[in-house]
Formats: sequence, structure tokens, C-alpha cells
Amino acid sequence: PGSSSPVADVLSALGRLRLHDASPTISADMDMWFMYEAPDIAPLFSHAEVGAAANRVALSEHTGTHVDAPFHFDATGLTADRVPLESMLLRPFGKYDLTPGDPQPGDLLGVDALKAAEERGGFSLDAGSVAILEFGWDANRSGGAKGRPAGWWGANEPGLSPEACAYLGSLGVAAVACDTPAC
Repeated sequence: PGSSSPVADVLSALGRLRLHDASPTISADMDMWFMYEAPDIAPLFSHAEVGAAANRVALSEHTGTHVDAPFHFDATGLTADRVPLESMLLRPFGKYDLTPGDPQPGDLLGVDALKAAEERGGFSLDAGSVAILEFGWDANRSGGAKGRPAGWWGANEPGLSPEACAYLGSLGVAAVACDTPAC
């Protein structure tokens, strides 16, 4: 009578999740990091031709929201297929709203900006958490609120100072996510 089923436990856990969706729409005209081409999306056939529709999609592994495996920066690091799934999913996170300082291209925000965001957000990170950095940079996508030309977003962005990176490392964060092309 006092116990629940494994299915009920999973459903209960899912009901307590907080999600932060950072996914842009994948399209042929989406903004990209300056070193990569936009996706190539080509129709294979249409409803009028065969009663169904399908496309061929070719894209860089660095298109849209993605995970850089340790191998991306470390020749001896894990490749994406070797990174444990539990290290990427269902992690506690803290969202650092860094927009109040209106960061500009080339700005390197320091520890003080991170601590101010923690205070504003009312959180602190525990070891194993994910740090989500919100620079407000999506407003700089082509067609965004700041009206930047195509290609500008992927070639200009703020970031974190080495001290701010060391601070996140000292907290024991498992991963860092951000809305700039080069976090």
C-alpha cells in the first residue's frame, strides 16, 4: 500500500523536471558559427508526386544546439558516442542571466558578473550541475531584435574571462551551455 511502481516513480520524477530549451529551428538560412556552412535541405519528393514528402538534410555537427564532446578540443578526450548519457541529461542547472550588463562583441565577463547573476537568480550550483549562460545573444541573429546582417552573429560574441571559467570549474560544473556560438 505505501510503495509505488517504477513507472509511477519515473512519472513523478519527470513531473518535477525544469527544462530550458535552447534549440533554434534548423533551416537553410539559419545563422552559423563563421567556420561552418548552413544546413542544406533539399526535397527528395513531394506529396503531389508520390503522396508523401521527404527531404535530404546535410549539416555540420555544430549546427544549432549541440554538445561538443571532449574529443572536439582534446585529441585524447571522449568522442560523443563514449560520453555517458547520464552526464548530459537530467542534471540540475543554474541559468546565469548575463543580459543586464548588455555584453558586446569581445567582452569577457568576469567572476563578478557570474556571482551577480547567481544572486539575481537566487541559486548556487552544486558539483555536477550545468551552468547555462544567457548573454541575450539570440537578439543578434539575422532577423533578431537588433537587426544584425546574416553572418554577424557567428563572428561576433562576448564570452567569459579565464577567471570566470576557473570559477565555474571550482564549482565542479559538469557542463556549460550558452547562447553564443563560441561559449
